[in-house]
Order: sequence, then C-alpha cells, then structure tokens
Amino acid sequence: MKLIQPSVGWVASLLATHLLPTFAAPPPTFRPDIRVDSNRDGVADISPNSLDIHHKTTWIPTRGAIFIANIGHTLPPSSCPRPFKSLLCSNGYQDTALAPEYLAPIRTVPLSGPLSDGLTGEISVLGAAEAYTSIFYKDANGSWVLNTPDTVYTTSQLQKGLELGIQGRDIVKDERLWDGITTVRFSITDPSTNTTLPDSAVLKLAPILTHHHLQKAVKIFTLGGNDTIPDQALFAENLSKQVKDAGITEPVHLFQHSDDPWAQDFFEPGYTSFPGPGGKPIVLRTLIRSAQPTRASGGQLLGELAARDVGIIETSDGSRSEINSMGNLETIPPYCHNGKSFPAGRLIIGDWAEQKMAWGVIGMLKAQKVQDPLFIDTDWLRAGHVDEIFQFLPDNSQTSNATKSGFRNWRLAVASPAYALSLLKKAQEAGHGHAKLVSRDNSFGAYIPSYTISSFLANSEHVKINEAVWKRIQANLQQLQDETGLKKEEITYLPVLYENDNSFNEGTFYWNYNVTKFYGGDFLSPTVKPVVPGKLKVGPVLPCAINGLLLSDTSVVVPKQWGPLVGGKDIFEEAVREEYKKLGIKAGFLDDWTTQHEGGGDVHCGTNSLREGGKWWL
Repeated sequence: MKLIQPSVGWVASLLATHLLPTFAAPPPTFRPDIRVDSNRDGVADISPNSLDIHHKTTWIPTRGAIFIANIGHTLPPSSCPRPFKSLLCSNGYQDTALAPEYLAPIRTVPLSGPLSDGLTGEISVLGAAEAYTSIFYKDANGSWVLNTPDTVYTTSQLQKGLELGIQGRDIVKDERLWDGITTVRFSITDPSTNTTLPDSAVLKLAPILTHHHLQKAVKIFTLGGNDTIPDQALFAENLSKQVKDAGITEPVHLFQHSDDPWAQDFFEPGYTSFPGPGGKPIVLRTLIRSAQPTRASGGQLLGELAARDVGIIETSDGSRSEINSMGNLETIPPYCHNGKSFPAGRLIIGDWAEQKMAWGVIGMLKAQKVQDPLFIDTDWLRAGHVDEIFQFLPDNSQTSNATKSGFRNWRLAVASPAYALSLLKKAQEAGHGHAKLVSRDNSFGAYIPSYTISSFLANSEHVKINEAVWKRIQANLQQLQDETGLKKEEITYLPVLYENDNSFNEGTFYWNYNVTKFYGGDFLSPTVKPVVPGKLKVGPVLPCAINGLLLSDTSVVVPKQWGPLVGGKDIFEEAVREEYKKLGIKAGFLDDWTTQHEGGGDVHCGTNSLREGGKWWL
C-alpha cells in the first residue's frame, strides 16, 4: 500500500492551527490579599491559616470586622464653627490621625517570590462609604499618613506588607444614605502586562449606644451653684458626698456656664466601641445633645466635656419642647424575649399624642439597628418624661429568675400612686390624719402645700386623679412586660403621689415662675404643654421617689420625700428606704425641693451619669 506524503506546507499549516499550543501571557506572579479583624480579636492577622480569612468579604452579627466613628476632640473647642458644627472639628474629620488608638486594623499580606518590576498598589473605599470614612497607612517612620485616591504604594512597600487603619468620619444618621457597611479594596497593578488584580474586605461601623443601669457609673454631672438657684451649691455638695460614698472616685462635674438645672435633659451619655487586642473593647464615649437648638446649656458639652476620648453628637431639627429633653429617653437593660434579642439594651422613649421626639434624634438612634426604641405613653405627665414613672435596677437577688436566666439580670421600679394613697389612708386610720402632707418647712421662701393627710384624702378629685394615673402607669407597665417578659415578682413599687396641674393653681404658678427663673438669660423658655381643662396633666406632690440616680449596684440617691411625719418618721421615706433595702440597695436621700422639685423635676432630672461602655457585638 502506498502512503500519500502530504506537502510540507500542509503539515506546517495543520500544526499551526490544530496541534501546536497557543501561548498566552504568563499568569501573574502576585496575588493581593487584604485582611481585617473578621474574628474580632483585635488583630488583622496575615498568617496563612488566619481565622480572619473567613467572613472577610461578608458581615454578620457574629462575624465581621468593626470600626468606629472617631468623633472625639483633640483640637481646642475654639477651633469649632458654631452652632451645631462640632463634627467638623472632631478627630475623624481631619487629614491627620489625631487619635490613632481608635483606628481599626487593616493589613495586606506581604508579596513574595519573583515579581515584575514596577508593581504598584492602591487602597480604596467603594460606594457611599468613601465619603464617611478615612484610611491611614503607617509610613517608614512609623507615622500615620492619610490614604488618598492619589496614593500609590511601591513594590517595596507591597513586599513588606501595608499596615493601615480605618476610622469613621461620621456616625450613621440615615441608613438610606449609608448603613455603615464599608468595602475596602486592595488592588495591585503590573504595568508590564497591564494587569490589575483586586481583593476586598468588608467592615461595619459600630453603632452609637446609650448606657443602661447595669453598667458601672464612673462620672456624675450636675449644675454648679449660681445666683439663679442659690440652693444648688448645697445640692451639689451633698450629692458629691453620696457619690464618693458609693465608691465613684471621679469628682462630680459641675456645669458652670449655664443656669439650666436639668443636667439629665440637655444630653444623653453613650459610647461606641470596637474590638481591641484580645477582643477587649476599645471604647470612645459619646454625648448626644438634645434636639433643642435654643437650649444653650447643650453648648457646654463641647466647651467643657469634649476630649480625645469623648465625642459630641448634635442635631438641630427639634424644638425646645420638653418631649425633646433626654429625661424622656431611658435604656432598658439587656434582655431576650419572644425571639427578640437586645444584648446592649433597648431604648424606651415617651410619646405624646400630639407630638413626637425630634426625628433627628429618633432617626439617628433607629439607624444604629441595635437598641430599637420602645415607645410608651407619657402625654399625661406634666413634663412628659419616662424617668418620672420607671427606673431600671440591678437584680441583686441570688434566687431570682432573672439571675438564673443569665441574661435579664435586672428588675423594674415603678411609680405607684396606689401605694402612696395606701400609706396616707393607713396613717389616717391610725389617727394621724391631722399630720401635714408635706413636712418640709418654708425656709428660703419655698412653696409648701398646706394639705393635711385628711384634707388631701377628703378631696375626691385627688383620689380620682391618682386612680386615673395608676391606670395609665399600669398600661405602660403591661406594654413593658409584654415586650421584655418581665415577671410580676421582678417589679418593685415606690409610692408617688400625683396632682393635676389644673387642680393645683399655686403649684402651677410656681412651675411657671421657675421656668422663667431657670431659663431666662442665655436661652429661650421651654415649651411646656398647656393644661387643657379636664385633661390629665400631672406632677408629683412630694418629690418623685422614682426620679433618683443609681450610683452602683448597692447605692441610689433618692429625692428627700418630705412626707407626713408619724412618730417622728417620714412615712414615705421609710417606705422607699425599705423597698430599696429588699433589693440590697442603700437609699441615700437628697433634698431637691427648691433646686429641682419646684421646677417640675427631681434628682434624676438634675443629674446625669457617665457609665462604663463595653462589648455590644456577639
């Protein structure tokens, strides 16, 4: 058989088109690898088997890197434009790393092996997050330098690996604009082949959180003495003694640049935090100014309290209405119930039928997604604040259900007009109806109601008002129990006696007088809810026992009751002391009649507390 010999040209064509491989450009000899603290141990680990590799491109509640808005202040307050522009002079807004201890770590794995000459690297933030974040890199001298869109890293730097840090320039205020999720991209380009390879990692901005009463108090605030409120100096002195006795070593901060006595109301202390070495939280404190632009006392936050580790949060969209005072915002301690979990606690805010707290505060707090607010009805209260009816306390019982559960280790104190009426009726039945309802004397021109126990009870309107108030408190209590799972044995009642404004003309007069007295001068008078005839709008006759300040797990400051004396003892003060004693808490009483009570508030309204922040992540 004769073989046909193909021509050389045909063979060459066949080999060229079908048999010989086509050689593409050689694969890159580099691979970008960026690491963040995905496992939340405080380190961006660049080792080959690092746990930070897992979930570095996703963020879930139990995994994913965290960073904070570095809104503390290193620059002097005088550098800040005013009003309501403190963010612009905060550390996060500057092009230098003024507080690098608040930078969350980012690292790139060093390049190794044979590399093309001229490799370059870039770090960028994708999407909306770019406007709200800053990234710094550590240079050869160990200094932090701002990473910009023009920053290019050399082959030498890439071989050593980049050490970077990220911070927020602002907090999340509107999740429609930015929800805190941040993608950082690390790109390496080989100019010889025009090849760019990217890698990315995801972080999330930590939320702004408010304190709850299971967190240790470390700093107390109140107004210093002044000519407007002469008794305030004595109040501050006696408060300081109780603070020291409770083991708080920091001296009480006395505000000196305003005559606003309501330290609770013009700001709400809080914190933000991210994992540090060993997973221990690194905390930056925050002070949320009330949404009351004409309330000049809020300006003291920047002037007196802003610091490297203390940031100020401001909003200017509210009115001077008392609904925007921060005494109307409290925090339920951590709990889990009916599939809802609040490991950092939950906000509780008073609603008025015709008015809501300013959206600048509510919207910002809701955007944090951690302490979703519970709203209750406080429209029937004269000041309309949550702290007039509820107080959250640690549960010191060793046998309580809360302690056994390991999660809800707290209980609730509730203002009870029913308890107050029962004390009066019991004293009357024992033959003490002639005793003065208010045992305080009329020193310093203080207004003292002239009721006796019997004359107060003889007025059927007084009894009806307290019964109506009790129904409203019980409705709020039921709502709180439904939301938290709080059991009846985890509730403590304190006696508080109420009176309607439009049935107590002299009390109303003094309220209005003190509003003018306290708020005149450096800012406008507040908007006090008008008294509508026939509408319930109440305030406490005696200082409100619920409106005290918890100093520790075993110590609370309570407004001195000045209740009826029976056998030389104040029956309200004795009852309050005994209720706290049952909980393992020592009650110290503080006279606030002329400093706060006459103006419509009490000890809690006239003070504030900074507490320990901590871990909020799971």
